[in-house]
Amino acid sequence: MTPEELLYAKTHEWVHVATDTSGSQIITLGFSSFALEALTDLVFLELPEVGRKVETEKPFGEVESVARECRFSDCRHESEPGCAVRAAIEAGTLAPERVASHHKLEAERHYAELRSDERARRVADRKLGRFFKQHKKNLRRQGRKDY
Repeated sequence: MTPEELLYAKTHEWVHVATDTSGSQIITLGFSSFALEALTDLVFLELPEVGRKVETEKPFGEVESVARECRFSDCRHESEPGCAVRAAIEAGTLAPERVASHHKLEAERHYAELRSDERARRVADRKLGRFFKQHKKNLRRQGRKDY
């Protein structure tokens, strides 16, 4: 699939239409990297109904993202104030399983990145070491010796 074969919408989505050996059309939808970064957590995707003709620069679906409404751009969607994802879960408009799945995928991506990038792994190791050192210091201040 090449960029010339794709139909683009003005909102950074694209569609690729192919025909299989039986003559049926196979539609592949995608998003530009710009759209993916802006959306962060994909919450809702409405696909075109079967048989609908898709045209360049015409909308062919709807995408919603809750995370872009978070108060902080680096929100982890755990306990931060102003987290739109947590609010959506509490309101019942977002399944908690989606957020758990997102966190799992992010952790896997981060782990893969550390495995492939020696410098990033060393930075993460130093950060973890500093965390444990500070934790032990706090325990000593509290008079605890169970570390």
